[in-house]
Amino acid sequence: MRLSIYIAGPFTNGETLPQRTVKKNVKRAIEVGAKIKRKGHYIFIPHYSYYMDASGYSFEYDDWMREDLYWIKKCDAMFVIEGKSIGVDREIEYAKHLKKRIFHDLNEVPDGEM
Repeated sequence: MRLSIYIAGPFTNGETLPQRTVKKNVKRAIEVGAKIKRKGHYIFIPHYSYYMDASGYSFEYDDWMREDLYWIKKCDAMFVIEGKSIGVDREIEYAKHLKKRIFHDLNEVPDGEM
């Protein structure tokens, strides 16, 4: 069965980080998302918001967090990328509250239908 999976991972941690760190976090989220998509699932990668900000359309951290919680509610499961993040901690708590499946390793993600 195909799942819709929210990709949670460090991004900016709600603070100003060097661009190289943010880009590294975005790249990692996309890599993980691609691997999960290849397993046959639908993915939502909130890190894509980086490209909106880079295009000059900036929003506040809390605006993004509200939107992230909305998408977590819509998805079947969450995949958590390791790393320190206040935002991810908040997202995990919300996913647990909603009783969503939470994966921490690609081997835990079942194969979906292609």
